[in-house]
Amino acid sequence: MKSSEGTARAQPIYLALAGELEASARALSPNVLFPTEDQLAQRYGVSRPTVRRALSLIEAKGLVRREQGRGTIVCPPKFERRLVPPRSIIKDFRDQGYHLDTRTVSLDENFQADPSLHRQLAGKGKGGVACLRIVRSVADEALVYETHIFQSGLLRKIDLARIESESLSKLLVEGSGLEIVNSRTIAEIEPCNAEVAFHLSVAVGTQVVIQRFQDQLASGRLLQAGEMHYRTDRIRFSIVQNGSPYADGEADLLFP
Repeated sequence: MKSSEGTARAQPIYLALAGELEASARALSPNVLFPTEDQLAQRYGVSRPTVRRALSLIEAKGLVRREQGRGTIVCPPKFERRLVPPRSIIKDFRDQGYHLDTRTVSLDENFQADPSLHRQLAGKGKGGVACLRIVRSVADEALVYETHIFQSGLLRKIDLARIESESLSKLLVEGSGLEIVNSRTIAEIEPCNAEVAFHLSVAVGTQVVIQRFQDQLASGRLLQAGEMHYRTDRIRFSIVQNGSPYADGEADLLFP
């Protein structure tokens, strides 16, 4: 493989190779073996380090995975997390025909939250806050690691076993007898720490999508706050809007 000549900035060889390897991976069936580094180096006339660098790019896209003792494996298609209209991940996956398993990692009924967050959750009273950590998976493949922080007193009013089929937000609303009037979510891409990496079965520092959320009550107090850590190699995100995006005259602001 040769990079193009006669341009001010020729594309690096590993990038061009990554494009070809991506096309090859997409054409193969899931869970089949991908050619070895030696085979690819010979086929494309490049060095093994170049092949390794190109493979790392398509691995980051979730197209292949490298397993010790087996080699490079073609990954199945990514799961899709639909963001609009808003819905719980349980309902979203169920509507797509997937059974989402939920495993409780830990429940700390006396969680030491940040003082500011503690006040927003517990108000001026002396009530404590709890932290629930769970992992969502499909067919034993961990996809999402979640933390939920809320008033510990609500634990006496809800059945946590229902988180297998219901969102925690719904259970907390039922337990508190109050309604959520505002939900705020901020999403960022960040390298994961050791805790998240362990529960998602990825390497420390792997890029994940983090959704930080808060559910607010009419009083201004928070019903819950937390984070959802999504594996970017196994989940993609979509927004589908019904009707014309230009109906309200503001589409030029949303769609440059």
